[in-house]
Amino acid sequence: ITYRIQESSWVGGDFSANLLSLVAKDELQNWTMGGEDGAPKIRITMTKECHHFNRSRNENSNRDNKLSSILHALQELGATYRQELVSAIPPLVLWSCGSNEKDERKEFIVDLCAAPGSKSLQLLDLLHSMNEKGGDANDIPNGLLVVNDSDRHRIITLCQRSRRVPRGPMLAINMDARYFPGIRRKSGYKQKYDKVLADVPCSGDGTSRKNKNVWNEWSIPQAMSLH
Repeated sequence: ITYRIQESSWVGGDFSANLLSLVAKDELQNWTMGGEDGAPKIRITMTKECHHFNRSRNENSNRDNKLSSILHALQELGATYRQELVSAIPPLVLWSCGSNEKDERKEFIVDLCAAPGSKSLQLLDLLHSMNEKGGDANDIPNGLLVVNDSDRHRIITLCQRSRRVPRGPMLAINMDARYFPGIRRKSGYKQKYDKVLADVPCSGDGTSRKNKNVWNEWSIPQAMSLH
């Protein structure tokens, strides 16, 4: 199981990382991406047991109970989020491409297929990273994240998850991304976006590497319906 540490959480990214290191250092694998030359960093922690796909959930429950409790508590606080390592790379690359080096820059970002929200919450975290040099990390970031999804229930879930992020500058929209509406300011100027993220729906057969039950549900018509 892979978790991303939310650097802008109320408890702080350093506290979460240190706590996990103290509780279960030998049970975790950690990665840090970015963080050099003033660039925002992303910290990923993964339980080593996730490699054992055939392991029963009840095995070694006593040993893993403390780690599971800590991870659950941190997730409830918004300090960590379940997110695949490969899922954390696109937002980081998107953030790094074409960014203005000035600290006071404004970033207007849209995530067209946002739910369930791991990438959106990561982008919110990156927006907060702009405040680290200029003052309080809990200040409202000088930018805006627009999230959209065609599924109403999923976008509501995303909004509920975003409440754990301090002062998140996020606007949620529920509609088909193919007909995404334009946003205009009071002056009539049509708002343009600095960055666009579109992780469009797919057949999900790539998850077969960790969930063998996918093959029982997968079918050609179902996969083709997403194209």
